[in-house]
Amino acid sequence: MADQQNTAFCGKRIVFLGDSITEGFATDKTYCSFLCEELGMTEINMGISSTVMCMGGHRVSRLPDIDKMPVDVDYAVVFLGVNDWDQAVKNGMYGGERAYPETATYYAMGEKGTDDLSTLYGAFGEACRRLKAKYDGTKTRVLFLSPLHTSWNNSVAPGHHWEFDKKNVHGFTQSDFSAMIADLCRDYGFDFFDLLTRSGIYYKSETDRNTDRYYVDGIHPNHDGHALIAHNLAEFFRAEMQ
Repeated sequence: MADQQNTAFCGKRIVFLGDSITEGFATDKTYCSFLCEELGMTEINMGISSTVMCMGGHRVSRLPDIDKMPVDVDYAVVFLGVNDWDQAVKNGMYGGERAYPETATYYAMGEKGTDDLSTLYGAFGEACRRLKAKYDGTKTRVLFLSPLHTSWNNSVAPGHHWEFDKKNVHGFTQSDFSAMIADLCRDYGFDFFDLLTRSGIYYKSETDRNTDRYYVDGIHPNHDGHALIAHNLAEFFRAEMQ
């Protein structure tokens, strides 16, 4: 139930577009539900496990689902990218094995302004264009969340679920990924919340981390992890999203 400090959010509707973390893999309650409970909002959950933003690779892109997002909402939250970073394909190689022709390269960073939807800049840029067209002139505020710290990196080291210090095969880090999303949000006037620095879950080094406490497997938050993310996200809503 919403407390008295959150009357600005009571009854508002919020849609979440995301992957397994949004859907609720390995937890009994998601950050979406914790957030809506704390602020008194109505949740519309569009999370689907194992999905990505980029098109053309071996995972399902959520770009087409932007058209299915409801218009009559106050907030639209997009939380995708972990699988794009983790599933990267370079020269047709994925996870140390040939999965595509040698010319195949998916989930690369790409360049700003590209129309190549197999790249991050291309796919996230297209997502921004579609969201801008959908919600321009409405009351809806669009918020992107960066990927969380994650140790899974199937494109580099399949099965290494608790190693957080790797780049993917394209040579970029999750911080680079987060900066790319923030860059696009600035261009389109969307809100941005960096989960790498503001979720409460962190990995700074092997001796300075709390990931073991809040993750089930190195990528999916547990019950307490979802609750922590939601609490910090709620503070962001109170400060910047009213």
